[in-house]
Amino acid sequence: MKRSTLLLCFLIAVADCFWKEAKNLVPDVVKGVREVFKEVKDKVTEGAKEVGDTLNPLQ
Repeated sequence: MKRSTLLLCFLIAVADCFWKEAKNLVPDVVKGVREVFKEVKDKVTEGAKEVGDTLNPLQ
């Protein structure tokens, strides 16, 4: 895995933890941001899967 992909996964994990705590403070803002964050996370996961399929087509 590239370092940039690992860094992105780490940042997603940190942001996810942050949003879990922040949702108690500003529920409406966090709800909107979490929806966008989930979309980004899904796209990153999908992209990583495509890269994995390309690099390892036998699985």
